[in-house]
Formats: sequence, C-alpha cells, structure tokens
Amino acid sequence: MRKKNFQIILKDPVLIARAPAEIKTWGYYQFPKLTRLPDTRLLLSFQMAPDSALSYGNGGRLHYISADEGQSFYPAQMEFDDVEHLSLFQGHLPLKEGSLMSLRCEKAPPATDVSLPEPHSLMFFSYDNTRCPKPLFSWHELPESLQGIPVGLFEKGEWKCFRGACPVKDDLRAPVEGVLPVIFFGNLRQATDGSVLAGVYPNYCLREDGSVDTKCSIAFYRTTDLGQNWSLQGRIFYQPDNSYDPLGEIRRGFTEVSFEILDDESLLSIMRTTDASPGQGPLYQARSFDQGKTWTRPEVIHPFGVEPALIKLGNGMLLLSYGRPGVQARLCVKGDGTCWQAPRDIVEAKHTDAREDSCGYTSLLALTDNSALIAYSHFGPEGKGIFVRRLEVQTYGQRPELEVEEASGYLNHEVSGRLFCTIPLKDKLVTGLSSQYFENGEKAVEMPFREGLAHGRQRFYSREGWCMEEAMFFEDYRHGPRRFFDKLGHVIKETYYKDGYSCSFEEWIQNHNC
Repeated sequence: MRKKNFQIILKDPVLIARAPAEIKTWGYYQFPKLTRLPDTRLLLSFQMAPDSALSYGNGGRLHYISADEGQSFYPAQMEFDDVEHLSLFQGHLPLKEGSLMSLRCEKAPPATDVSLPEPHSLMFFSYDNTRCPKPLFSWHELPESLQGIPVGLFEKGEWKCFRGACPVKDDLRAPVEGVLPVIFFGNLRQATDGSVLAGVYPNYCLREDGSVDTKCSIAFYRTTDLGQNWSLQGRIFYQPDNSYDPLGEIRRGFTEVSFEILDDESLLSIMRTTDASPGQGPLYQARSFDQGKTWTRPEVIHPFGVEPALIKLGNGMLLLSYGRPGVQARLCVKGDGTCWQAPRDIVEAKHTDAREDSCGYTSLLALTDNSALIAYSHFGPEGKGIFVRRLEVQTYGQRPELEVEEASGYLNHEVSGRLFCTIPLKDKLVTGLSSQYFENGEKAVEMPFREGLAHGRQRFYSREGWCMEEAMFFEDYRHGPRRFFDKLGHVIKETYYKDGYSCSFEEWIQNHNC
C-alpha cells in the first residue's frame, strides 16, 4: 500500500490594502497579524508607523474584519468607533476556561525619566544606527511600573489589563532609541494541565556564575492563574552552528520566535537570527520535552527567515511560514519538526536586496483541519500591499484544483502515464508557471514562461518534496545562478551562466539582465 504524502496548495491572493506609491518608510503597510474574534469573525491588522521602539504601545495599526473566512475584508472603522481596543485581540490565546489572554505592548518611557540602577554590562544592538553601546540593567531593579508581564484578559465581554507578577532575578533590559522598552514579543500556548506558556523575546540575562550573557535568548514563562503570576520556565540560549554560519559568533542571537505544543506535549520552537549586521542568518529550531525547562541544541532548518509563524493544524501537521527574501510556507506532515517539506513560495524573491519584495513578516491562522490563512506583505511597482491567501493541504495523488479562467485556460496533459503537467496558455502561447508532477502527485518541476519562452526561476524537486536544483532563465536562455541543494536547503554547488553559456560570477554580474 502506497504511503500517503501531502502538499500545500495555494489559492488566489486577496489584496486587503495598498499603500500609496510615495510611502516608502520601513514599517508602514507591514507586519500583518491575523486572529479570530470571539464572534468567530477574522481580524487582520498591520502597522502604520515606523519600525521603531518609539512606536511601541502607540497604536499605529489599521484593522480589517472578515465575515467570510478571509475571502473579503472591510475596515473595522465601519463598525467600531474605537478600534484601538482591537489590538488587544492581536495574537490572543483562547483559553479552555472560555476567556482570552494576550500579551500587551505598552508604551516605552523615555530612559531619562526612569530611575536606573547600576548597569551590569554594555552591549551593541545591530539595528541601532547610533552604534553606541547600551547598558544592561536588572529588570527586577527597575521601577515597579516596568516590572511584571503586561497581560490582557478578556472575560464577560470586556478586557482587563494588568501586569502579572514575575519575580525573576536574572533578566536584563536595555534602553533603545532613548526609551526603555520592557516588551514581550512572541506567542502564548495552553498546556493540557491548563497552565499557559509564553515564549518571548528579546531576553538578556545573567548566567548562573553571575556573568552577563549579551546574546539574545528566548525566554519561556509559565502561569497557572490566568496571568496574575508568572515564573521563568527556561530559556533557549543562543548556540550558533558555526559550521553552517561562519558569522554566527558575531550575531545578536535568537530574536523573533514562534512555538507550538505538539501532540506528544513536547514544545517546538522556531527562531530567527537575521540581523542588520552581519545580515541574513539562518532559521533554527529546538525542542523541549519538559514544558520548556530544557531544550535540545538548536539546529538550522533554513538559510534565512524573519518572524517565523508556526501553527498546528487539526490534522496534526505543522505549518510554518517566514520570509525575507520573499515569503515561504512549509509543511511538516509528521507534526514533530523532524522532516520539513520544501518551501512553497508565497512571494518569490526577485531582487538582490532581501527587503525589496516583502518585509517577510507573516501570520498564520487555521481555518479547518486541512487549511489555513496566511497574511503577508508584497512590495511591487504599485507600492506596498497587504495580502491574505488560503493554503490547503492535499494528499499527493490528487491533482491540484486549478481554477480555469477563460482568458488563459489550463491544459492538463498526461505524460506517458508517469507524470502529468499543468501548462498555462494565453493566446496559444505558454505564459505563467508550468508544473510537472510525479505519478503520486508530488511536484517534480516548475518552470515560469513568458510568451512561450522560459523566463524566471526553474526548480527541480525530489520525490520527498525538497528542492534539489534551481536555475534562472532569461528569454529561453539559462542566465544567472544555478544552484544545487541538500535536504536542509544548503547550497552544495553553484555555477553561473550568461546567455546560455557557463561563466564566472564576475562575468555574469558585470552585465546581468535578470
């Protein structure tokens, strides 16, 4: 009996909002978040403020609502006079008790207004343009107004906002951009025993010997009383894989994180390492079998990725998204993080600058046992856009459900009974993404065409779903990089072509046209 395999099918993108072409500031029309409101409708928000610590807790987000599971959205202002309270629903966790819990982001006070203790150490932030060292202060020695974890609890139709006590002695905080933020970015999950876990960043701390760990780690806190009191459960300390990332030792550490509780009650956490300097870094994962107290050594699962989003579908599979460059989604059929399928491009990376195509931040929301909605940004000639797209998990052997349009049409063509392919036609010329599949339905090859000519990124996949090779074509000629990959997505060989002929990287870069 053939073993069942699965794949991600992409439905058409839905444009939510488009920025005017003149809006270029980093932060605007970016960082989307999806969540489900108590009345089952969907809430989508995205940032309308600079990407800065000065924006924390100041609102600065637009909100849209969907009453049809993401097929269409309308501005929340059409229904609510005060939309700022909707931000409390952002990233909330529905609890078994019937209430909702969220981690609030509060406005950071000016550092000059805070009575500060003696610093433990100095450190540099890679995204700080001043390049001045920042002092690290003990969190528990800061004023009471900055202690505790900011919590929102939705009960009986209203939000209660408070700071849950968290008597942790070794956490450190630092001023940024002239303010002192005490923030907890990440996500919440409820364990089978009813306790709530928070996996958050940024986190700096004192080691057991009293020395300062200036690398950012991921902290896990636990509450058993609906957020009134929290205890430190454990940390994922930054441990770079220097054999994969030669620049690992000079990175800031683990910054953004998303975690999930698996079917066996273990935890799986995905972490970002990309920073401003030295730049693009790999995506890591780690696993805990004791509710976050201890963790396996982090391992690389992809060469890049910011703001990972990880959810568990009702079918037990894991869905992961991330970006920069582009936006990608991946599926783990086993549901334990041990084997990830090859990434599916949601936004293809087309520019040298990783920030040209998308901010790379994504948000996932399960719709059914076999489908989810992804929110993301896509930058194009028309300006920045916020989109959502439905992702469906189908069994290999099922042909993808292609929506046939009269203007273009698709020709489904059998190839010797071994493969079938989809060929997009327009005016009798192949135009669009042509795909070939193995006999069990798994994608084998994808090749973009323009007016009958191969044009764009061609990819070859293994039967297990990972990308083995990719090459660039320009008007039917191989032109640009050709790369070969191992199962983890590591480049194991790279060559270059110019107008169909092999060349050196220097020769190609001097006059490339793609």
